[in-house]
Formats: sequence, C-alpha cells, structure tokens
Amino acid sequence: MVIGTWATVQAQVIVPLEFNLSSTMMIQNPNFTNNGTTTIFPAPVRTPLTTLTLLPQLAADEFALGNYTNHSFPAGAHLALFYCSTNFSASHFAVIDSSGKVLVDVSDIMNIQVNGNKEVSSGKRTNATGLISGTTDAFLVRLNYDDTGAAGGSLIFMFEALLEASGGDTVLSTSTHTFRQNWSVRFVNGSGEGAVNGFDFVLHGTAWATGSGVFVY
Repeated sequence: MVIGTWATVQAQVIVPLEFNLSSTMMIQNPNFTNNGTTTIFPAPVRTPLTTLTLLPQLAADEFALGNYTNHSFPAGAHLALFYCSTNFSASHFAVIDSSGKVLVDVSDIMNIQVNGNKEVSSGKRTNATGLISGTTDAFLVRLNYDDTGAAGGSLIFMFEALLEASGGDTVLSTSTHTFRQNWSVRFVNGSGEGAVNGFDFVLHGTAWATGSGVFVY
C-alpha cells in the first residue's frame, strides 16, 4: 500500500528526520509469593524505553551482525527516520553521525510500516513542480523492533500509533531548481507490547521526528 496523497513530479524524496522515542515498559514481575492461602503478584517493573537506551543496543547488535565496525556509536550520533511522504514503504531507520553521515542502516532490527488502510491529508501542491506547502498527513503506523536471533539481543517489541506529519517545501534557487523540504512528525497515543530477557511487557509513550533535506525539482 502506498501512503502519500502528495505524489509529485520530482524524483522520490526521502528526508532524514531525527527520531526520538519516549516510552515506559511495564515488565511482568516474576517474584510472586504464595503462602498456601493467598498468592500475591507484585507490581510490574517500570523501565524507560527511549532512543538513548536503544542506541547502545543497536550498536552492539549491528557489530554482532557484522554491519558496523565498532561496539558503540560516536558522540553526537542519533537515530534517524528517513521519511518518504509519497511512498511510506520506502521510509526506514538508520543511525547517522553529527554531520548527517549514515553510520549504519538498522532496518534489519528496527522498521516501520503502515498499520491501516486510510489516510487523511490536506495542503497545497504546485502542479508544474510538485512543490508542497502546508501539507498534513495522518495515518496509522507500527514500529517493529527485534534484536533477537542472529544479533544476539534479548529485546523484541512493537509500538503502534497515529502518525501526524506536517511538511512543506521552500525554494532555495529557481536557477538551480533546488528546494528544502521540512517535516515534523508526531506519533500520537503510542502503545505496544514485547518481551525483554524473556519477560513480557506492555508499553506506552510517544515519539517524534523532525528534519529537512535539500533536493532538486
């Protein structure tokens, strides 16, 4: 399924957005007690699941898979969602350094997909160039993470949310036909479930991503 009402006459535009996840895992506590009369299950263990906690694990996983040459990412590295508004299935995750250089594609562990059949959009598009302004898109998505198996990790989860994206183009030069495309993306009412170290959990939280890129029309 292609999500993206705003098809353009340009080549496919994929914009790198700095991605942030802020969520909390509620992990099943296995330390129940039973005195023969009453069984008591303790409160779940609440643990943050954020971009900062995922980055070190992604480095270790991609190193184990032979896709990255170090156990850790350099200072200033961050997780990026490479966002394609005209064909969302082309969107993917990678880790980039402070200058925007891709260090490693992490799609083998972390990916995102459309999780519904409907999209609501608004905004304006110039027919001749495909340039957009005041564009908004809203549709359901699902983020999947799995570093078990060959990567040797112990974390698997899915995170579902309503994606709301706002974007637009700014012409930088009419002579060179260059433009900047900006996007601000929110993941609203996010929730999901998974397992870590063999213990089940549910999670809730939010995510967001912002950024821009320069292209030719």
